[in-house]
Amino acid sequence: MGEWVVESILVAGQNIPAPPMMTIRLGADGKFERKGPDGQLVIGGTFTVDAKQSPAHLDIKQSEGQQAGRTSQAIFKIDNDTLTICSDQGDSRPKTFESAAGSMTVLMVLKRKKD
Repeated sequence: MGEWVVESILVAGQNIPAPPMMTIRLGADGKFERKGPDGQLVIGGTFTVDAKQSPAHLDIKQSEGQQAGRTSQAIFKIDNDTLTICSDQGDSRPKTFESAAGSMTVLMVLKRKKD
């Protein structure tokens, strides 16, 4: 799926400033990496995709970082060079691409990283 730069983050209905140049890599090998602005690994692990679902499902199993051992259930969509990921900090998968006030939902919009 490629390497992406975080453009915006919405958590529980609140805009959170995206750290400059925070990147997410979703490799063809099924490996997931989130790196900070300094290029250091923040979260690492593996991911699986179920594109047959509507919206498509993305499951990320973290093996490195603060929440090692946690599996995040998300939905995603790609529109040209924009990737939108919506996940819930609880144990459920979101059904829509929104983050309402008071929810535990995170909505991230990312742009494909240019070389």
